[in-house]
Amino acid sequence: MKVYDEIVFDFESLDVVSEKSHEYEGPVAECGGGGGGGKGGGHSQQYYIDRANAQAQARLAAEKAAQEAADEKARKAEEERKAELRRQMLGNRNVTGAEDDEEAAIQKNVLG
Repeated sequence: MKVYDEIVFDFESLDVVSEKSHEYEGPVAECGGGGGGGKGGGHSQQYYIDRANAQAQARLAAEKAAQEAADEKARKAEEERKAELRRQMLGNRNVTGAEDDEEAAIQKNVLG
């Protein structure tokens, strides 16, 4: 008879992900008489499901916070880039609008 030492299921599909087992040939009484799971002290299946859900929710909350922080940093960088482009465009407009080449050269040196 096949005795399972460990079985790992995918909770969504209920497929067996992995298993560890061995063949046993002997009296069933030698296996402890069945009854499954031992005597007290263990946690219920619902406990483990709740624990896994809580861990997943905590992980997702941390990932969401990290993504929001990254998005905010990117938004600020984009605002700074646009502000710098505006400054450059205003500087270029002043140089282009100069009446003569000497004035344009002076403005270009001043504005950088």
